[in-house]
This record gives sequence, C-alpha cells and structure tokens, in this order.
Amino acid sequence: MNVAVLKKIESGWIKLDWAEYIHKIPLTEANLERVIDIIDNFKSNRRAKELVLFKYKHLPAYITVEKRDYVKLLDVVYKMLVAKELYEHCNILLELKEKLCLTS
Repeated sequence: MNVAVLKKIESGWIKLDWAEYIHKIPLTEANLERVIDIIDNFKSNRRAKELVLFKYKHLPAYITVEKRDYVKLLDVVYKMLVAKELYEHCNILLELKEKLCLTS
C-alpha cells in the first residue's frame, strides 16, 4: 500500500523504518514473496514515494520503505531467501533489482 493512501484512511498511526524491524519479524516464504511483489508493482509508480510493507496486528504501526531504499531492501530479502534455501525466488528478485538499477 502507498503511504499516501494510508494517511487518508487511518489517523494516528506510527511509521517504523524497515531496516530496524525487518530482522525482528519471523518472515515466511509468503512474506518474502509479498515484499518482492509489492516493490515490483510499485517500482514505476512515480507518486508512490513510500510503501507499507507490514502492519502490526494489534497496533496502528506500519513498517514502511522509501523508494530510494528499494535496492537495499531487496539485498536483505535476497540474503534471507538464500538462508532459507528459497532459490526459485532469487532469480525473480535479481531481475527486479536490475530493472530498478537501470531506472534510477
């Protein structure tokens, strides 16, 4: 979700930086795949300056990533995929990262 949309639908929410919290969440294969899909879907959207990656269940707290940090986030996700031996997603991630590097 784009943060601009979040500001419209919820007030009083807390923004958390992805770099601090990404290692504190037990991420499954589905979560890692979702992160890749979110970045892939919003990579060319110029209005989306920041994206929501995760929401805490019982708190109005959201983990967000800014557009400039997409490549850094993908590097971290790549390391997690390799550690979990989920190699089938690594190729998709590397192609996405290459596209991001070409456009920036």
